[in-house]
Amino acid sequence: MNVLLSLAVYVVMLLQGSPASLLQEGKQQYQQRNLPAAHTAFTKAIEKDPSLVEAYFRRGLVKEKMNDLPGAEADYSAAIALDPLPLYYNNRGLTRQLQGKTAAAEADYLQAIALDPAYAHVYVNLAMLYSETNQPEKICDNLQKAIDNGFLPAAQLKSEYCK
Repeated sequence: MNVLLSLAVYVVMLLQGSPASLLQEGKQQYQQRNLPAAHTAFTKAIEKDPSLVEAYFRRGLVKEKMNDLPGAEADYSAAIALDPLPLYYNNRGLTRQLQGKTAAAEADYLQAIALDPAYAHVYVNLAMLYSETNQPEKICDNLQKAIDNGFLPAAQLKSEYCK
């Protein structure tokens, strides 16, 4: 019985500061909207395991919410360097768009589409970018692609933008 208790204590101590436990802690803090604590947990997870792509992505989400757009962009870029997923390109594109980096944002959205043509949300972001850059001919096409790929709320936007 004593050996089992010692083993359990050891496992708890081992997991407390592990990258996986820190990542989980960051997720919990983010859900509770405790952004500084989430940021700290994700940062510690990255320090312990610099290859933990999800920690970069989630820290980028935190930085975006904290209005640290350059920091969010950097974290999304780090996530892309480790694992170039469409979601990471989409989020970096949105962050770049919010910073006025429209050409870079468009390139990210198009890369997300190249990786996953069925990723409906990116078409909405691309359409909104084209709205901001006064390219009306591209708005309706992208909203329709979002609808075709199952993002039905794009229909409301299409009714507003494509009369």
